[in-house]
Amino acid sequence: MTNFDFLLSDPQFTAFAQAAIVAEQVLSIDAASCALNCRRAMEFAVKWMYSVDESLNMSGEDSLMCLLGAQDFQDIVGEDNWQRLDYIRRTGNNAAHSDEIITREQAILCLENLFIFMDFIAYCYGGHSEKRTFNPALLSQSAQPVIAPAPDVPSVGTMLKDNAALRSSLTARRSAQQNAYVSMPLKNAGFETRKLYIDAMLSDAGWKRSRSRIDNFKLNGPDGKPIYIDYVLMGRDKRPVALVEARSTCESFSNGRQQAAMYADLIEKRFDRRPVIFLTNGFETRLVNEPYEHERRISSIYSRQDLARMVNMFPRRSSMAKIKVNQALADRPYQRGAVLSVCRAFSRENRRRALVTMAPGAGKTRTAIALTDVLTRYKWAKRVLFLSDRETLVTQAERMFSALLPKAHIANPASVKGDLSAEYIFSTYKSMSEAIDTVTDASSPRFTCGYFDLILCDEMHHTVCSRYRDLLSHFDARIVGLTSIPDHMIDKRTYDFFALENGKPTFSYALSQAVEDGYLVNYVAINAKLKFMENGIVYDELTEREKLEYREIFSNERGEFPLQISPDMLTRRIFNDDTVCEVLRLVMEQGLRTDNGKTLGKTILFARNHEHAESILEVFRREYPHLPGYASVIDSSIASAQAAIDEFSRPDTLPRIAISADTLDAGIDIPEILNLVFFCEVENEAKFWQMIGRGTRLCPGLIDGKDKQKFHVFDFCGNFARFKRPVSNSEIPLSPAGLSFSLQAQIACRLQHLSFQTEPLRMLREEIVRDMAKTMQKLPRKSFDVRLHIEVVEAFSREDRYASLSKSDERLLTRELALLADRTGSDICALRFDALIYRVMLCVLKGISPPSALAALRHIGNRLSAMGNLDKVREKADSVLQLANLPAVDSSSLPLLESLRKELRTLLHLLDTPSQRTITDFDDSILSVEYTENP
Repeated sequence: MTNFDFLLSDPQFTAFAQAAIVAEQVLSIDAASCALNCRRAMEFAVKWMYSVDESLNMSGEDSLMCLLGAQDFQDIVGEDNWQRLDYIRRTGNNAAHSDEIITREQAILCLENLFIFMDFIAYCYGGHSEKRTFNPALLSQSAQPVIAPAPDVPSVGTMLKDNAALRSSLTARRSAQQNAYVSMPLKNAGFETRKLYIDAMLSDAGWKRSRSRIDNFKLNGPDGKPIYIDYVLMGRDKRPVALVEARSTCESFSNGRQQAAMYADLIEKRFDRRPVIFLTNGFETRLVNEPYEHERRISSIYSRQDLARMVNMFPRRSSMAKIKVNQALADRPYQRGAVLSVCRAFSRENRRRALVTMAPGAGKTRTAIALTDVLTRYKWAKRVLFLSDRETLVTQAERMFSALLPKAHIANPASVKGDLSAEYIFSTYKSMSEAIDTVTDASSPRFTCGYFDLILCDEMHHTVCSRYRDLLSHFDARIVGLTSIPDHMIDKRTYDFFALENGKPTFSYALSQAVEDGYLVNYVAINAKLKFMENGIVYDELTEREKLEYREIFSNERGEFPLQISPDMLTRRIFNDDTVCEVLRLVMEQGLRTDNGKTLGKTILFARNHEHAESILEVFRREYPHLPGYASVIDSSIASAQAAIDEFSRPDTLPRIAISADTLDAGIDIPEILNLVFFCEVENEAKFWQMIGRGTRLCPGLIDGKDKQKFHVFDFCGNFARFKRPVSNSEIPLSPAGLSFSLQAQIACRLQHLSFQTEPLRMLREEIVRDMAKTMQKLPRKSFDVRLHIEVVEAFSREDRYASLSKSDERLLTRELALLADRTGSDICALRFDALIYRVMLCVLKGISPPSALAALRHIGNRLSAMGNLDKVREKADSVLQLANLPAVDSSSLPLLESLRKELRTLLHLLDTPSQRTITDFDDSILSVEYTENP
């Protein structure tokens, strides 16, 4: 009798049931054969799933790696099961292709994981509803007679032919059963099981048992009796380089720390080298590197190469008490001051993070190069990562490093794939996040925890700290943040990330100081308020002629039209010609000029997008026909964009006005710029100050032989007002999926209140909680950022964890876990609709009236109603009409809102048609113009 006999009762499972039974029967003969047969049985079952489930489609070859890696497959089995399958795959591969010894315990874990997977298949596809548990008592110590040799695994194509008739019915059965299946979360695994997962973590980092890693390493203790260390990691000189102390819980780290220190003393005494200490329980890992550094939490265990580099580097690194900064790299005193301040923080204060704020145009990249030069010369760093949020800035920095450090070996995540010796890597935050999980050396990840010694973060701001915190936490490196944001405007969260007092960066060099020192020029802010940009277009305020035009443009088929166009719609989908005229008129009249006032100084006009830029150019050509070639659109959408930039950069040539969207805001150096025009809302404060930096450069003799003394900044969209204050700590940027999850968490917390304990609202909360748990279950456990939060992810993958949510739980869900939820949905239109519905629900629960959100929902309903000729819309006509005529809502309306959300979310993509410009020409006016000299 085996644990897998239950599969034999269903004929459709017979083939892979036999393979699973064989795996258990050979356990007592050979653990490696057991692991190998577990992998074979799993592969058989996975391919069977692909052959019977219409939701699973092969995108390429039918190798096990490809089949397991498909997102659709992971969504069906859930992350806990997927993690178990991956363990079977890796252990089976080791049994087949390496000389690593497979232990009985590893083989039993493979069997248990296989059993849980087979139980899932039987429950979802076979309708076996009874609860089963794995029974270790059935694992006989003596060999059992094998029923038959394990069958060969056929291809998916072969099984598709055999199971074609079953696909529709089994897919429907799985869809109905899947949500009710409850698997034991990995968080509940016991200490011995966790130890096996630590084994797998070590193997992934390249630490192979018996060669570079010795398990249960034997030493004589202080009393002469033998003691055993969980793991000892060996260097290439055959001496221990590190030890790993496995713990059962976080609470036991304190005891483990003392025990590991005693082990390290014994190893140092015997081998004349003190090992690095890793403390881990499978969820959290800590590094102890005495006497060089304080203990700290890290994301994983170092790879063999990274550990060797660290161990060799520390004894060789020089004191930075008296350092020499290369003046050819940092040619200004404040740049050298920044380098010295960061080095002091790293050496004297033993900090691992530093924040440098510099005025835009002051030379942050040169400062970063000089700092890198010092830290590499003094052996404090060898591998360096430069990160920025845009490709243009990455490319610019890469070129500067190459020019000023010609001996540096530079690459990026794409080109470095086959280049092990590259020590300087340049990447966007997004590309590096992807590279961590995808770029490998042989079978191990390339960008491991200890891969970099120094990370330079360009344009550090609160969005980076929030969205990419896990990326930065993955690497155990010293981090230097560089930003143009004035230090008093940086939010507290950013200072907290760098462990700094609020308002006190490691080094600061303000624009006012740079102007006083004669390195940069200051600006005059011209804040102009336009009537329509402030108040929108209000129907009742238009002339009779304009009202007629308004109705013709905005009325639907029933003659209905909105009474107001919001300011946000202007420059997004509605372009009002007279608004553009007012902007251009003010710039042409008040912009700084050269050639005795005859010629407008070089001007950059920042537009919302390419379409907006083109509409501005059309108006300029119409209003200023006597100035051909005076203005031009320059952005990434045009052919030969770089040639256009080069042409604009020439001092005395046309064009004088460059209208740009996301191209000229960074990475260009044109000292002749005298005017900047903000005709769009800038997305974050770092980008805003970067854009200001386009005008700060000195330019001798620019204005009729006189030096450039200032430049003008025209702001028509309130950017100065928005970025003159620190960003609120509550403002965490979330994707639509993350926002929906955050709103769900807040709703679930408020629905706990006694006043909402009606049966419909209790059922609503259960639905929301179930959906949140599923979101957590779908998170890929192999991804580096999920691993950093694995303990809470596992906890909130269980529905029972949501039974009673505290305030701290709400903060955890809406901040830490909502950021991870980014990856759980791909239908952006549906996710935005979810968030809108949830926002209305939350307003109701808070006792707040949500008229604008309700109006947006009715507008969606009306737009869908207009598509009633489509079958998909007609099938859901009742729900569409309910949404279009949605009345005022209260708590009793929440179940209806949830029903409409689920029913209509799949239709929202129909509304996502390419935006078409709506051109209007209503008379706009400038309400006020305020001139402010920057202090």
